[in-house]
Parts: sequence; structure tokens; C-alpha cells
Amino acid sequence: MLRSSLREASAEFKVVKNTLARLAFKDTEVEPLSDSFAGPTAIAFSCADPVATAKVLTSFAKEKPHLDIKCGALGSRVIDLSEVKALSKLPSLDTLRGKIVGLLQAPAAQLARLMNTPGTQVARVIQAQSDKGEG
Repeated sequence: MLRSSLREASAEFKVVKNTLARLAFKDTEVEPLSDSFAGPTAIAFSCADPVATAKVLTSFAKEKPHLDIKCGALGSRVIDLSEVKALSKLPSLDTLRGKIVGLLQAPAAQLARLMNTPGTQVARVIQAQSDKGEG
């Protein structure tokens, strides 16, 4: 269930050996993460949307208390559990894109409405005058 949810969020989930993970992280910008490698360890990672990955992991951790989120990395920055939880509360990338498009379209739509309003009002006045003349 966790792996399929992460796949839907364009993320990967791998159970790793601590010594191999420490070797892989050595001399990289996220090497401080290797200090958290103790006991059974798994790594979830995503290049597409870190917010979606954090959302899936935190919601799964609420349902299954045996999953313990220790830390994370956002780019080259190592983040702790509280920052992972804060990241999970942000809107997803698609939601943010939709909001930006909506904000960009709103002024154009308002301008179109304003441009149509005077013509509409003139047409209503003419219609009202013609209705008075018929009555």
C-alpha cells in the first residue's frame, strides 16, 4: 500500500542496508542524513514533487505507528521531522500551478467583463426605452 501510494506520487521507496547507504551518501551534500541510519532503514525519494512524497509518508505514519520518519532532504538541505510534517501540509505542485494559472487569468477575465459592461448597459437602456414606447 505504501509503495503503490508513493508510486502514484512519482516517488520511490527502497529498504537499504545502513552501511551501503552511508557509503552511498559519503561525500555528497546530504551526507548528514547518514547519521540517522540505525536499525531497519528505508529511503523514500522523489525528483518530481517532494510535497506529495511527504504527504504520503506522514499520512501512512499516522495510520501505522511502526513507520518512524527520522529526517529528510530537500535539495541539498537536510530537514528534521517537524520540517517534513510542515512540508506535507503544503499544497501539492499541481494545486499550486492551478492557483497560479487562476491568478494569471483573473485580471484578463475581469478586463473582458469590464469591456462588455458598458455595451450591455447601453443595450439595456435602449431596450427599456423601446419597451416604454411600445406600452
